[in-house]
Amino acid sequence: MASHSSSNVSINNISISVAFAQTALAKVPISDDEKSNILQQCRIPSQLLMQPSARISLRQYGELITQLMLAGKDELLGHGEQILPIGNFAIMSHFMITAKNLEHVLKRLKQYNQVMDNDLSIEIEIVADECKVSLPKLDLALQSQLFVYEFGLFFIHRMLSWYSQSIIPITAIELPFAAPVHARDYALVFYGAPIKFNAPRAKLNFDKRLLVKENKRGLAALEQLLTNPIANLLMLQFHSQSYSARVGEILQSTLQARIPEIPELPSLDKVAAKLNLAPYTLQRRLSDEGNSFIALKNQLKRDKAIELLAHSELSIEQISHYLGFAETSPFTRTFKQWTGVPPSAYRKR
Repeated sequence: MASHSSSNVSINNISISVAFAQTALAKVPISDDEKSNILQQCRIPSQLLMQPSARISLRQYGELITQLMLAGKDELLGHGEQILPIGNFAIMSHFMITAKNLEHVLKRLKQYNQVMDNDLSIEIEIVADECKVSLPKLDLALQSQLFVYEFGLFFIHRMLSWYSQSIIPITAIELPFAAPVHARDYALVFYGAPIKFNAPRAKLNFDKRLLVKENKRGLAALEQLLTNPIANLLMLQFHSQSYSARVGEILQSTLQARIPEIPELPSLDKVAAKLNLAPYTLQRRLSDEGNSFIALKNQLKRDKAIELLAHSELSIEQISHYLGFAETSPFTRTFKQWTGVPPSAYRKR
């Protein structure tokens, strides 16, 4: 499979809990040696799996899922009640590609999965102003429920967004299990959507008016998507209007523009001015989204550090200077606070 190409900034560089990788690996019917080789290919040191606070980049997670699917010959990585053979996604996507709008896309998705009788069959209901897309209740162990439900809802949302060439705003993601330790990271994967745990069913909810959005994709675009579907969907990025995303884009573009110099990330006042807002107004709007300027800055530095440690040949000293640390030792201490392990742990193969 060819590597994906990133198209924007904020989601492409985020990191997520290593627990997502642990769940993915748990049931794949391959040997421990094969798992170790795949982790090495994805530049995920195996000792990170033992560290509860450790994180991996979204790109690493996408690569891991792809490699595990191919190795285990199962698109559900052994977590389903039955094997989902490699190629299922491609056939389903070709069936959906001529849909006229998102409502038609969902109806075709439902029809396909009914015929195939697999774990990703869906129900579609309109309740008041919302469209609710739900997955079936499955008699699976908790770890498999985690993967099937999160992967199923991720797939539905990313495909709707891909067909419409816009990130579909989610009013709520509902998950039928208790909130895990890494619960906050679900919002990262679902573009900041509200997440509800202990729900009766796994559901993706959005404004019903979006069902009429046109399918803007054709066969050529689908063939490009299918060169590496998981990575391309996971890294899918269009402009977001949330203030958290807009602040993140400003901070990240500043960071990228200063390579290889030591960057000076802009202050709250400067970012607020770029958005034509008073600083206190920007702080309030970030707070309304459950965020803060300092938290966004720290998240950017943490996730950029993880990306560079995993995907670049820069030394730890160079990375610490790049992120604005005067010396390596404070960077090492801060990074360990962020992830539970020192930067060197991300460099061991």
